[in-house]
Amino acid sequence: MSDGTQQLPTSELIHRPGIITHNLVICFYEFLGTAMLVLGYNFTSAGLAVGFNLFVGILMAAKVSGGMFNPAVTFAVFTAKGELFSKSMLVGSIIISQVIGGFFGVIYAHFCLGVPAFLCPYDQM
Repeated sequence: MSDGTQQLPTSELIHRPGIITHNLVICFYEFLGTAMLVLGYNFTSAGLAVGFNLFVGILMAAKVSGGMFNPAVTFAVFTAKGELFSKSMLVGSIIISQVIGGFFGVIYAHFCLGVPAFLCPYDQM
C-alpha cells in the first residue's frame, strides 16, 4: 500500500466468537439435548425410541459440546481429561444447564401430555 497502512488478511476479518459466547453455545446445546432426552423418555417408554433419541441428540451436539447430557458423564469426561479444576466454571455451567434442561423437559412433557410427567412412564400405566 502506498499510504503506509497495512491490509489485514481476509481470515482475520472473519468474526471469531469469544470464549464466553463459545461457552454459552456449549451450555445451550447441553440444555437442549438434555431436554430432548427427558421429553423422549416421557413421551414413550420404549427403550429403542429413547436410545434413538439419545443417538440423534449426540449427533446434534457432538462437535459442539460433546453431547454428554448427564451431569455424571460431564464430571467423568472432564475428570478423565484432567481438566476438572482448570475448567471448573465451564463444568459447573454445563451441569447447571443440564439440570435446567431436565426440568424444562419434564415440565414441557407435563403440559403436552396432560398427565403428571413427574413419574416414570411405567408408573403411569
